[in-house]
Amino acid sequence: MKQRTGKALDWILLIFAAFFLIMGITALGDDAFSVVLGFGTAIPLAAVYALRKTREARGQSVAIRGGTVALFIAALFFLVMGATELLNPSSDAAYGLIPGLLLAWAYVSRRRKELHSAKAARTQRAKKEEPAAGSPSSSPAKKSPRPVPVTVCPHCGAPGRGNVCEYCAMSKKA
Repeated sequence: MKQRTGKALDWILLIFAAFFLIMGITALGDDAFSVVLGFGTAIPLAAVYALRKTREARGQSVAIRGGTVALFIAALFFLVMGATELLNPSSDAAYGLIPGLLLAWAYVSRRRKELHSAKAARTQRAKKEEPAAGSPSSSPAKKSPRPVPVTVCPHCGAPGRGNVCEYCAMSKKA
C-alpha cells in the first residue's frame, strides 16, 4: 500500500509539473501572471520529484504524510500568489509572501522532522536485527539456539521439554 501511494504521489508531481510548465510556456509574452504561476509552480514540483527520486535511489526514506503535503501546497500557493503580485506595483505582495514564507518554513521543519524520525527508526531496527558483538550467539556457525529435546518425566511419565515437568512441576532429574 505504501509503495502504491508513493508511486501515485510521483505521478501527481509529474503531471502537475508538466501542466504548469506547459501553462507557463504557452503564456510567454502574453500574460505575465500565467507565466509566473506556471513556472513558479512547475519548478518546485519538479524539484520535489527529483529530490524524491534521488532519495529513493540512495535507499533513503521518501515517505511523506498528508499534513506535510498540505503544507507544501499551501506554501506554494501563497508564494506564487505573492510573486505574481510583485509584478503589479500598485498591489501589496506581502499578503502572499509572508504567509507563504511562514508555511514554507513550517513545511521544511516538519519534513526534516519526518526524515529524522524515519532515519532513527531505521537505525533502531538495524540495531535490533544484528546481535551483540561479544555474545556467543554472534558466531557465524551458531545461527539459532539448539532445540531442547523432549524427555519423559520420571515421576508422572508425561513428555515435555526442560528440566521441570510441565504437568507435575517436579524436577526431571531424579
